Amino acid sequence: MRRKTEMKRNAILRVAHEVFCEMGYEKTSMNEIAARLGGSKTTLYGYFPSKKLLFQEVMSAAANRNRDEIVTYLDQSVEVIPEGYRHRMEAVFSEVENSPMDIAAILKNFGEKFMSMICLPEFQELYRLAVEESGRSQTGSVFYEIGPLTGRKRIAAFLELFMKRGQLRQADADVAAAQLFALLRAELFERYLFRYGEPFDTDTFRQKIGAAVDAFLMIYRADKP
Repeated sequence: MRRKTEMKRNAILRVAHEVFCEMGYEKTSMNEIAARLGGSKTTLYGYFPSKKLLFQEVMSAAANRNRDEIVTYLDQSVEVIPEGYRHRMEAVFSEVENSPMDIAAILKNFGEKFMSMICLPEFQELYRLAVEESGRSQTGSVFYEIGPLTGRKRIAAFLELFMKRGQLRQADADVAAAQLFALLRAELFERYLFRYGEPFDTDTFRQKIGAAVDAFLMIYRADKP
């Protein structure tokens, strides 16, 4: 029964996600979500007592997916078991101490995966919704804290590993992570957010990412000229 309840809840979140992205927060109604689910509004309210709460849960789930994508890639990049990485940072240091990985290649691969994700139409719609709703409630703040802020902190912890390794110079890792995010987004995010022009082809997209990482490493690479 518990599994069935969780499956139903997830189904509601998936449908609500679609409706909010399609219609926006104001025009979305619980009636519309219930109709698309093929169930009663009473059942829907049994899981989520209000549209506001349902929207917050949709945004939280989206932010968590964003964060988990980052965590999964970075954990794979340093070749450690995710649980070991999160709970025993000292084990991570020892794992990567003698690794032959190149920081430029890792950051460019990460940049491509990360930017490909946040430039997706569905992510862009959620981002617009978070901004729209942030003027009326704490939903935008919750989305930022669970998703972008948590992801940036995770990147900061990752960059600290390479500062310790000597591949990046010693610096404030949180500032470095914020600057990496800003450089990755600089030529791409707003263009996609505002639907300006045609999407870049794959080669151009990768060139933009490569230029962003090169600029970051000009500042932070330990062996820079």
